[in-house]
Amino acid sequence: MFVIELIYKADLDEIDANMAAHVAFLNKYYASGNFLVSGRKIPRDGGIILAAGKTRQQIQAIVEEDPFVARGLAIRERALVLPSLSHPDYLRVNRVCDAMLDTLHWSGGNTSLDALACGLPIVTLPGALMRGRQTAGMLDVMGAHDLIARSRDDYVRIAVKLATDAPWREEQCRRIVKGRDRLFDDRAPIDRLQAFLQDAALAEPRS
Repeated sequence: MFVIELIYKADLDEIDANMAAHVAFLNKYYASGNFLVSGRKIPRDGGIILAAGKTRQQIQAIVEEDPFVARGLAIRERALVLPSLSHPDYLRVNRVCDAMLDTLHWSGGNTSLDALACGLPIVTLPGALMRGRQTAGMLDVMGAHDLIARSRDDYVRIAVKLATDAPWREEQCRRIVKGRDRLFDDRAPIDRLQAFLQDAALAEPRS
């Protein structure tokens, strides 16, 4: 399954003038079963198509037929949606990726732990609440402070740098690998949890 994002390059008047041809293109591939859902973005600066196909090359060839793309009115971006994976296969995907983008407001937990165990750099922007700060806490413990953004613009800057600056990305990977012991082999949190549970179990019940 593929998520295709169209980003308009032309004015909306020119987009609207070519809309009938674009709709005919959509209908063609709805009929073939390749397109599942489509719609405009809000604000109206492009559109999204959810597509199914056997290969990226097939989907790319289809999208090149779009009058918006063929006439230079829009550029297309795409994302591949993987099927459900076993945990070993999921870890293999982590190992071949260049970066992981942490979700805003509700950061990764086990997902981030798996990525860091694989040495995969994660870009994160800490939220106001604990649920949005878990990945930042992990990176802080590991000493990977360069991956903790201070703003949304900084988040984008770090993500782009990971994707385009291979030496810097490798430096972040080495830092994560070096700091994994501090994240995964630290006994202190376990000991503190054990002490808390023991104290709670021995405490006198409140009346």
